[in-house]
Amino acid sequence: PIKTIVLVDRYSISQHHVCPQHYLSGLERFLRLLDDEASGNRYVTVFSAWTPELNQLQPHVTLETIGEEIRRIAGHLPRGHTKRVRVVMLPNALFGDLHHDRFIRFGEYVWDLGIGVKVFEGPTVAENSAATFKTCLLAPTYQEVEVTMQQDARAKSIEINL
Repeated sequence: PIKTIVLVDRYSISQHHVCPQHYLSGLERFLRLLDDEASGNRYVTVFSAWTPELNQLQPHVTLETIGEEIRRIAGHLPRGHTKRVRVVMLPNALFGDLHHDRFIRFGEYVWDLGIGVKVFEGPTVAENSAATFKTCLLAPTYQEVEVTMQQDARAKSIEINL
């Protein structure tokens, strides 16, 4: 089974924080679906950005509050198969310079999502989104993006063991 999942979506954290409370955010629904369908343990890394929307929220969002929110989400995961979520926050501009698209990598498979995990937000899909599934031949290109983001000196991360 695929154990390592990487989500690259600059807006995933900011959209989670501004999502109406009576809806599940795209990030939360994605994590719930991932956990519910898991046949074994899952380890998730999320690359997101300090977007202008996120920076304007009050109280101010920090790595610590992001970690608290991931722990809250973990309390609602149906099967407890997600064992770790690592969130890497980067400057918003880095995404425009490096990788504009949003994707989810499941091991050697990549799912390009036009609007990212926002497609999972709310009770039904509210926006159309392009989606492309790619196989292992292109996975190394996406992994290079992940490595570059991780190694950026401005990257700040928090690891939440669940």
